[in-house]
Amino acid sequence: MARSSDHPVGRSFVDRPTGRAPRVHLEGDLDIANVDMTDVALRAVDPAGDVVVDLAAARFVDSVTLSRLLQAARRHDAEGGRLVLAGARGAVRRVLSVTQIDRLLLYADSVDDAEGLLAEDARPLGLGARDPDVATRAAGSTDDDGGPP
Repeated sequence: MARSSDHPVGRSFVDRPTGRAPRVHLEGDLDIANVDMTDVALRAVDPAGDVVVDLAAARFVDSVTLSRLLQAARRHDAEGGRLVLAGARGAVRRVLSVTQIDRLLLYADSVDDAEGLLAEDARPLGLGARDPDVATRAAGSTDDDGGPP
């Protein structure tokens, strides 16, 4: 995935709106060069609570950052909290889709939609769970009649 020099360097910060889940904002190019900032922001929120990770201003995400998002989601899951990814656009949205992270974790198209998921007490598919439909499609299996699943 090519990046142009006009993309901003990544930055991360936490916002704590009153009466809502904290928001971790990840912006610009999210890569190995600034993954430490991402870690600090993701660890700044209590894993026993819920958090919305706002990706609306992210322009690029690498595998190191994806790994850190999964680690953060595992911490929240282990402590009873939830992590919701929200607002990814363009290349970042495509990466979440291709890697199926948007199916593994809670994902919403906007921060407001993420708040709605949290209000509904939605739960992710799970970091250890398997979606049989995904596993079947990925394996290229057919059902008993020889047709596609």
